[in-house]
Amino acid sequence: MKNSIEIACLKNYLKEHFDFSALKKIGVFSKEMKCTDYEGQAKRICALFGYESVYEYSKHEIRCHISYAEDRTIEVNKDGQLSTTPFVEVVFPNQLHI
Repeated sequence: MKNSIEIACLKNYLKEHFDFSALKKIGVFSKEMKCTDYEGQAKRICALFGYESVYEYSKHEIRCHISYAEDRTIEVNKDGQLSTTPFVEVVFPNQLHI
């Protein structure tokens, strides 16, 4: 059993990064699981993603190549290569609000 500070940190982390209601609705969390079962939620998330700790969720980054943005033209040269510098966005999973 974790101490009250660890539970508070876990609670805040889960509330910030995971939508309990949405995950329960799609079956990630069982119907019996309560929104206050933070250790159970963390355990299920770890099993789902193969993590040792739920906090691993924030350590991975995803790079997204954005090929179109409003008011920005995309230019291709005669060889069919992109001649406009593409936008590359770095997104961490915790920004995706899964």
